[in-house]
Amino acid sequence: MFPRREFIQKAALGSAGLLLSESILNQLHAFPTHVEKEFDTKWHINADGSIDILSESIQLLGCYPAIDGVPIKPVSIIIKDNAVAYQLPKGKITISLQRQDQTVVYSSYLEGFDKAPHWFLPLAGAKVVGIEKFYYQGIGFGGPSGFADLKSEPYKTPITTEMGSDETWMLESYLIAGLLAESGQTLAISALDHRDYLQKSTLYNKEQRFGLINRHLLAESVYFQSEFSMEEVALKGAKTQLPDLHLQFGNNAWNTFVTLAQRIANEMEVRPAKKPRYHWCSWYIKQKQFSYQDLKKFYEGYNNQNPKPEFQTVQIDDGYEQYYGDWLDFRKECWPDGIKPAFDLIKKNGQEAGIWIGAFMVHKKSKLFAQHPDWVLKKADDSYFSGMDDSCYYLDSSHPQALDYLRKVFRYMKQAGATFFKTDFMDWGLQDSMQCKRYTTGKTSVQYYREALQAIREEIGEDSYWLACISPFPAFLGFADGVRAANDTPEKWGSNNLDNVYSQMQSLHYANNILFQTDPDVMYLNNKLFNYTDAEINTFAYFCGIMGGSVNTSEWLDDADSVKLWRFLAPSGKLEQAVLPYWSENKKFVVAARAYPTFGAWGILVSNISEESRKEIYFLKELVGSTELHVYKWSQYGSAYLGKKTALEQNLASHESALYYVSKSNKPPLANLTIGGKVW
Repeated sequence: MFPRREFIQKAALGSAGLLLSESILNQLHAFPTHVEKEFDTKWHINADGSIDILSESIQLLGCYPAIDGVPIKPVSIIIKDNAVAYQLPKGKITISLQRQDQTVVYSSYLEGFDKAPHWFLPLAGAKVVGIEKFYYQGIGFGGPSGFADLKSEPYKTPITTEMGSDETWMLESYLIAGLLAESGQTLAISALDHRDYLQKSTLYNKEQRFGLINRHLLAESVYFQSEFSMEEVALKGAKTQLPDLHLQFGNNAWNTFVTLAQRIANEMEVRPAKKPRYHWCSWYIKQKQFSYQDLKKFYEGYNNQNPKPEFQTVQIDDGYEQYYGDWLDFRKECWPDGIKPAFDLIKKNGQEAGIWIGAFMVHKKSKLFAQHPDWVLKKADDSYFSGMDDSCYYLDSSHPQALDYLRKVFRYMKQAGATFFKTDFMDWGLQDSMQCKRYTTGKTSVQYYREALQAIREEIGEDSYWLACISPFPAFLGFADGVRAANDTPEKWGSNNLDNVYSQMQSLHYANNILFQTDPDVMYLNNKLFNYTDAEINTFAYFCGIMGGSVNTSEWLDDADSVKLWRFLAPSGKLEQAVLPYWSENKKFVVAARAYPTFGAWGILVSNISEESRKEIYFLKELVGSTELHVYKWSQYGSAYLGKKTALEQNLASHESALYYVSKSNKPPLANLTIGGKVW
């Protein structure tokens, strides 16, 4: 046992001062508050240079730097105050710890390195004690994200090898990773600064086995690490500080994550959030065959409705271009006079004009590729990166002329009248600089990526709304107003895609209207396009409407019932979000609650997204903080009084939901109140 020097940082890690918008604060104050307790958080620097971080329930033991997954082997170690310096044969690494704003800040420095490692792990090999759940966040669109219960499947699924069965697993998390103890204590970990490096955290296990074919388990330990992709950029011996890792403690997962998300937003200078989107997209009606004549037909139905459907934005999706990459070469059969007349028609009808662009997409048959093959990104073996069944290449934004072309495209669309930009397949632009040959070298993939995003934002202006699709979330911070959280809405309910939409919208909800607005893709308002039942249509539409993220559809909206449902989903126009009372818990139903402070009331949505009928009881005290309230069953068609209740007893069929309006008074919801809190 090594002797150790002890540095105790006693931190009251409870509620932090959040710099949230007034609307979100009002929403949060309208729900049950979890009384934060103070934790004595300590760190010990051992004589061997390893670091232990200790709190009441969660411990990280033996933290140690590593390079490309291999623990460093220092020739000497110097420990002073709350820092430890590791002298290597070539170069030095320094780790320091401090308390700042009720957070343990874990800082790291490289000095004397000619070039950076590919992956630098300031915090590696940490044995984790005391957790039962792990929150992992996918790098972006589609996740996978969620809470892993370490006591259940799939983390006990054997991986069979020729030597027998080995129950190993690994979970990677980008942006924020979370460790949850049975007591409720939570440790959320992330860098605040994501401008230069891709940062990820990983939880994994190691087993000790014995006996023939390793059939007997002797011990199992869980380990944590957090690292930065530095991609061997030149350092030339200069002292380089990596972004600080912030270890945020709390005794409630939701509050802890929201606190850390706000700190990330402050550091990354996340743009002042625009009003929640409430818009229409052309894609699902006729996909790439949608035309100017179809747009005129849409407005014929729109103008014949009374009341009208109402939209902020009407957005033209993929199909207006001849080939991906040739964004200003319009398909004459669908858009004979180009895209500007469409924007003019949209604005004439009172909406903002929107456009879809696959910013990094270059089709093999495009004029762009034929004329400028050097603008396309190559792999290390000189082959091209490709996607869309190998029909498309990736634009190399490190090429100055390629970047100028991106500027030209977005500048034209803005000048033509677009103020809503949906950019798709944005992951193509973030390629590890170690795995490709760029026209210009010397920077990380994140640095090149953010230079391209900066150019796009400069061209579309601060007034435009930018929705990022199939995008990496951390690198987009500060540029996107909204992000697609999940996969495309499927044509029928029984698809893994809809499971993905629900899981990702819920797991990412802590960031909604803080880091960006979350977008679930379109919801269907009738069964004319796809095969959804009426119950399924309502269940998913209500979910999209109550969450406080983007609300959008792709229907003709030429019938009264569709319009009534659409208007019932309208957002209030303020930055508000639902609260998920059981966010980190495993309940039978999806439960979301929304406050309507003006009326002293709340909306509560309970959804059964499973394939079987289920029952469960939810107490109003847990949901909204009041023991007994007047309860109304609620829908776009009105409300029905159910009496004064203390709990909501649910018995829901598969894909069925129940929407309630619960109030301190016995006044029903206004006939023109929406689930999003708007009064028409």
